[in-house]
Amino acid sequence: MLPQDQPKERRTDPRHLCHHHCLVRFDRQHLDGQPGSVGAEGYISDLSASGVGLLLRPAIPSGATITIILSESVPRPLLLAQVVRCVSEGEQWRHGCHLKRRLSEEELQDWLD
Repeated sequence: MLPQDQPKERRTDPRHLCHHHCLVRFDRQHLDGQPGSVGAEGYISDLSASGVGLLLRPAIPSGATITIILSESVPRPLLLAQVVRCVSEGEQWRHGCHLKRRLSEEELQDWLD
């Protein structure tokens, strides 16, 4: 039985630690109501075949669609995801996101290497 202050774990895929710097692009409307898109630097904290955890300075609200681009020189495909939660962690925000397309085992390993 879980203590009342801890949410029930709903992930079906195991998470893997993944400390990659990234650029996250999203609709600027979420920041200041203006049209267009904007980018924010951050890092990927964990990754699974169906989800990604991000730490970013701006808070991106639940429901927003984001594009994740790896900032490192090793080429990897873009990740498209939808923010499902956003929680303050000091001066940054932890975002839990659901990937729009499930990663294959090979793609997941490429991201983790």
